Amino acid sequence: KSLEALATLSISITVFLTYKIMRTFFSILYLLFACTAMAQNNTYTLTGKFKSADAAGKVYMSYYQGGTTKRDSTLVNNGTFEFKGTSDGPQQVYITFISKDAPADRGTRNRDSRSMYLERGVITMNITDSIKTASLSGTINPDHQKYEQLLKIKENQDAAFTAFVKQNPDSYFSLQALLKLAGAYFDAAKVEPLYNELSVRNRNSKDGQAFAASISGSKATTVGQM
Repeated sequence: KSLEALATLSISITVFLTYKIMRTFFSILYLLFACTAMAQNNTYTLTGKFKSADAAGKVYMSYYQGGTTKRDSTLVNNGTFEFKGTSDGPQQVYITFISKDAPADRGTRNRDSRSMYLERGVITMNITDSIKTASLSGTINPDHQKYEQLLKIKENQDAAFTAFVKQNPDSYFSLQALLKLAGAYFDAAKVEPLYNELSVRNRNSKDGQAFAASISGSKATTVGQM
């Protein structure tokens, strides 16, 4: 009986340890899959297509992130190029194309450059004449162009910003418009109702949460001064 009891105890311990090991294994596996999925969701792909398949040279990308300027480059092959990477949200970048036929000094006057925004997913740049005038797929870059037009308005700019936010609740640039509306001293009473009209995705974004914190901070300061 003692041997049977020991055997039963041994089996029980083995089963328990096996269960713990398998549970730990599957937990780690789940975390790995989750991290991979998150990384994939944060990826962007910028594909450039020149009208002429004979276009050749090098495309440079530069952007400011984490207090430093970062750079990347890729070759143009058969009139196409591609950049891939990860991004936590919209990222402004500067794209420059230098043709293989450009003069050796490659001065700035010979460079074809433009500013644009990267976002998660795939962005296609169709280049007919130049990078500077290329069309871009997606929504963020057309929204950027609309926002740039707002900045040029001299009269009733606040009304224009307000209309933009209401018409584009899911746009990244609605947050930028709200910052302009808030002013140097951040008038929370002015922008909070508009902020609440933003899409859930926009409010839950990194920039959206930072904006919410600014609203709370401004309101707390106002109460403290009363």
